[in-house]
Amino acid sequence: MSEASHSEPDIQQTKPQYLPEDEAVEETLIRMKAAERHTIWFLSEEDAAYCRQNEEGAAFMAASDLILSGTDPEDQEAGSETKTESSSSDVEKYTINYLRGLLSYLNETRRTIYLVMKSGNACSVIINYLEKHAPDLDHHIAIITEGSQAEADSIVNDINAVLPDLVLFGLPIDAQISFMQEYYPMMNTRICICMSSLEHVVGGGEVPEIIKKLHLTGIYQWIQKGKNTR
Repeated sequence: MSEASHSEPDIQQTKPQYLPEDEAVEETLIRMKAAERHTIWFLSEEDAAYCRQNEEGAAFMAASDLILSGTDPEDQEAGSETKTESSSSDVEKYTINYLRGLLSYLNETRRTIYLVMKSGNACSVIINYLEKHAPDLDHHIAIITEGSQAEADSIVNDINAVLPDLVLFGLPIDAQISFMQEYYPMMNTRICICMSSLEHVVGGGEVPEIIKKLHLTGIYQWIQKGKNTR
């Protein structure tokens, strides 16, 4: 989804790529330093399921400059139940390692990052991590609470005022596609990274229902924060 023109994407032939975390970071930095704006999409299992049911969303994602998968196809046997059960964990580890490598570079080079999130809890985890491990990284965070056009307009205006090197989106897949379809051409940034699983990865997603029923929400969130900010 660079600013260069494309032909209509062939959804069936567009497949996510697996790159080792360090290579994925390097590919991100190459695109961030390019003259044109680029988009990278991290494909989660939820994203793939959504796209199977939504042709328009799949076509939009297929037009991205790079679609990454956190599962190495050489390590995954077709139809393996064991691997299927562990794939979510593999993707989570991949995403965390990728983010650590990317944020480390951005911190060392004193770059600017803008995050667009859905959950305030996820934001607190990320801020905690950045303050500890990336103190020289200029970071800005916006939370979409209503999903209204006025709210989205305000966020885009703020992005264009900040002029970040990178915008990282951690929105649910449907909201993420909708936001990008509407506002991608308007955002003044070098690269957009779409990672709908970000809130789950950092431990800021929904608290399991059983935890709520046991009135252990506070303890659960405290443990999750500790796990993901070490």
